[in-house]
Amino acid sequence: MTMTEVMKAAHAEARAIVAANRINYREAMKYGLRRVYNDLLQARNVAIIAAQAETPKFMWLRGW
Repeated sequence: MTMTEVMKAAHAEARAIVAANRINYREAMKYGLRRVYNDLLQARNVAIIAAQAETPKFMWLRGW
C-alpha cells in the first residue's frame, strides 16, 4: 500500500470515528492511522506465516 493509500484509508477511518464518537479529528486521525498500520502489519504477518513450510508436530523431529 502506498503512503497516499494509507493516508486516504486513515482519513476514512477518522471520519467514521468522528461521526460515531464525537471526538476531535486530530485524535480520530491518530486512531485511524494506528488502525490502518495494524491492519497492514497483520496482513503481512499472516502472509509470512502462511508461506512457511509445514513443520513436524513433535519437537524431537525438528532437531531440538
